[in-house]
Parts: sequence; C-alpha cells; structure tokens
Amino acid sequence: MRFLQAVRKVAFVRRAHVILDFRKTELISTELAPLLAAEIARIKAMRDGNAVTGYSPNDAEARRRLQALGLFKALGIHEVASTEEVEKANEQFEIKTGIALDGEVPDELAEEFSIALGLSVDQRRLIEKAFKEALENISEHAYYDKARIAWPAEQGRWWICCVTSIERKGAFMLACDLGMTIPATIKETAAKRGPSNVAELARYVAANIGRTEDEKLLGAAFQDGVTRRADGKGGRGLGKMKTLIDEFPDGRLILWSGGAKALIEPGGKMTIRRLAQPFYGTYVMWHLGQEPIT
Repeated sequence: MRFLQAVRKVAFVRRAHVILDFRKTELISTELAPLLAAEIARIKAMRDGNAVTGYSPNDAEARRRLQALGLFKALGIHEVASTEEVEKANEQFEIKTGIALDGEVPDELAEEFSIALGLSVDQRRLIEKAFKEALENISEHAYYDKARIAWPAEQGRWWICCVTSIERKGAFMLACDLGMTIPATIKETAAKRGPSNVAELARYVAANIGRTEDEKLLGAAFQDGVTRRADGKGGRGLGKMKTLIDEFPDGRLILWSGGAKALIEPGGKMTIRRLAQPFYGTYVMWHLGQEPIT
C-alpha cells in the first residue's frame, strides 16, 4: 500500500514521469500483481500513455513472470522473454475499467476462470455474483458525495483486474475504486437502514475496545445487523463477496479501505488490522485456489 501511494503521489501530485525499476527484482507475487497492474492502467488513463514506464528485471524468471502477467505490455517494456518461456508461466492476465455498471464484465471473467480452472457451475455463478456486488457497492456507496472523494477525477470509476495461474493452481481477482472508503460511509448506510441497524453498529463498535475507529467500522460492515434492511433485503454485498471463498479448497478475501485491512478465511474467520498508512479508496481481492482440470 505504501508503494502504491508513493507511485500515485509522483503521478498525480508531483505530475512527474513514473519509472518502475525492476532490474533488481527476483520475486514476483502473483497475488499483488493485479494491484500494480490496476495502478499502472489508472495512471495511463488519467495522464497519458507515456506517464509510467519501467526497466526489465535482470533475473530471467522474474522477466518471464512479469511478461506473462502483462506488465511489460502495460509499461511499454520490450518483451525480451520468448513465447515458450512465457507459456511456461501458464498465467492469464485481464484488466477492465468502466464507470457505468456492466453486467457483461463478471460473466466474461467467470467464463475465463471456468475454462482455466475447471470451475463448477455453482462456483462460476458465485464469481459472477461477487463481482456484480462489488460493482454495485462502488456505484451506491463510493461516489455519492464528490466533495468527500480524495481523487475527484476518478468519479464513478471502477477497476477489475485478475490473474489466472495454472502453475499456482489459483486465481487472483481484484475490484477497486478511489471513492469514499467503507469506514467513511458505514455510519450513513446503517442510518438509512433504520434504528436497529444504528444500534447494532454502536454495539459492535463498543465491543471492540482497543481498535482504531477504521478497524471497528470496517469490521462492522461485515455484520448483517448493521447493513441489512428491515425487510430482510439488501445490505449483504460484503457477505456475498466472502461467501465465494468457501467454495474453493484454498480461498481468502482481503479488503483494504481507509485505515484498515480485513482478512476473511473459509468458515467466516475474520481478522481486522490497522494499516500503517491509510488507503484512500477500497481494494477487494479474492484468492481462489483450486486444482485445474487434468
């Protein structure tokens, strides 16, 4: 997160050219690649195509992985790895962005995952629902008050990025925005739902003594009693997002928003931690581990 914030500061505050130097890089995290890829695409979309470039790693394996993940193409780096080397990585990379809700995006990505990882019908449907819920949450909550948005130029925009790795038997999916954070909006969401929701929010916050305000509020966002409507409808966006990971042998949901991070593991285990540096926006990332078709 600190690295991404530093990149963003150079690109949008100092308005300088960003150069990502991978020459000494030896380890590439498939799980974090979508975060960097989304940031690169965002800078290029909001500035110009040459606003961010980079240097290729000296390490052959690092070059192969960066190229397989599509980061060479995104940065305009000459693709030095051979086609055979890239194919060994068995990784598929995809990034999409938009402003209006697009029901076709989750369907397209779920289809790609189905082929690469051998998803069941139920797993595919859950991926579609999770992405749709993420986009709907961004549309409803993240951008309704422009005066409170850290990056007004991103008004209404969402980003989806994903990596399917046969080599690592899993997929990494990211949905993000630069609107208002979940901790910044959860009180208003609870108030719209009704008095019982406000009371449940207060109960949860009071029970989590010793945590920061953002930690308390992010944890509260996952509680049905805080976000669920009185008629039993709506308010389960984050719940549906975390349901997805229970359908995979190795599943995790990681969410950064404001000054807190949530890690959700199968069975509903949730760990909330503070971030050393607040993140202005929300990143939702799923890790879905599954054996591929043989």
